[in-house]
Amino acid sequence: MIEPMKIILKKTVSFAIVGCSLMFTGGVASADRIDFRACANKSNGLMRLLEKGKCRRNERLLTFGATGATGATGATGATGATGATGTTGAAGSMKVKNAAGTVLGTLVGVNSTLQTYAISDGTYIWNYHLSGKLFNGGATILYNSWGCAGTPYVLAAAGATYPASYTEVYRSNYTTATVFAYKAGALVAPSSVTVLSYYTISGGCTDYYPNAFTADQKLVTLIAVTPPVDATGPLTISS
Repeated sequence: MIEPMKIILKKTVSFAIVGCSLMFTGGVASADRIDFRACANKSNGLMRLLEKGKCRRNERLLTFGATGATGATGATGATGATGATGTTGAAGSMKVKNAAGTVLGTLVGVNSTLQTYAISDGTYIWNYHLSGKLFNGGATILYNSWGCAGTPYVLAAAGATYPASYTEVYRSNYTTATVFAYKAGALVAPSSVTVLSYYTISGGCTDYYPNAFTADQKLVTLIAVTPPVDATGPLTISS
């Protein structure tokens, strides 16, 4: 006969087990059955292990190890620390339009000093002035023949690359429609070219090129392409 355990059961259902351990039969409890049951005296709170049968009328049945009902949802926790800033997204596509609102192409660059827009038409990149004029690139064009004839070249910038969309434009002035435009061809060593004349915006065509080339310099072979016509300005930018 197992002696009653000296356990005081408070009115609030909580209780304290003092100085004893509970022994019961049946091995390890499974997840789908109660581990053990006990009877608690309603008057004095004494509790005894119930091996079989029912509790007496003056006792209350207690079960241990049984899964209780789901408790209420706990309070919302404190807000976590702010996460790290994400990477900057890609810039949206901006369009350049003429005075009539016709799209000239996608904006790829702005020169606020010269008031020019670099505009991609899907094949080449062209520089337009705010006024709508196709802008003169200002590069010195070199030729392998007298009188600015033959194959044109431009001196390559140190370490620069010239994509298929690159263009070089020159025109004698902005009042005529005559525009010469080129795309980049092969890079060649200056030693493989005899430069006999050159063209600048300020001086026009001049025979004899006075400057010597250094060993690390390259020339970009220019290939003629058809330039777009001047646009009616002022040009505007919109998404």
